[in-house]
Amino acid sequence: MADIKAFHDAVKAGNLTEVRRILDTDASLLNQRNEAGQDALLLSKYYGRPDITAYLLTRHPLLDVFTAAAIGDLSFVENEIRQDASLLKAYSGDGWTLLHLAAFFGQQQVAQMLLGQGSSLESQSTNVMKNTPLHAAVAGRQKELTRLLLDRGANANSQQYGGCSALQAAAKQGDREIVELFLTH
Repeated sequence: MADIKAFHDAVKAGNLTEVRRILDTDASLLNQRNEAGQDALLLSKYYGRPDITAYLLTRHPLLDVFTAAAIGDLSFVENEIRQDASLLKAYSGDGWTLLHLAAFFGQQQVAQMLLGQGSSLESQSTNVMKNTPLHAAVAGRQKELTRLLLDRGANANSQQYGGCSALQAAAKQGDREIVELFLTH
């Protein structure tokens, strides 16, 4: 029987063969979370493993609202917020708001809906980065999400831990298009 660490390591490594083998051995691992509160589906998104993400979705994992925001499941997120509006101000186990996750992963429709429901543009993550959704969009190299957040009034000069603005982060990444977006905004 595989343990959660071995399973999550296979997800992070993008080893689809191993992920399948482990889940065939112990399907309960699909919904188990690591110490940061992340399940395999969310890890597959963080580590940029679209083939793993697609496979895990075929296994019908139990979603929470944060993972749903990361994968762009608009109807799920809308329904959860309809039932509990406090989720707009809630933080995931790894310190992100729903808007941070939607911004980082380029989930434009989810982000628009969250903003329409009153999500804060200036929420700071509760993790070590202490950043805003705008920083998350820049970190994820999400030009259109960056534009959306700036158009909605995100503070382009807000700083994350260490004093880095989102513009500085884009420049450090060498993301010319996002730098130009900031400069023309």
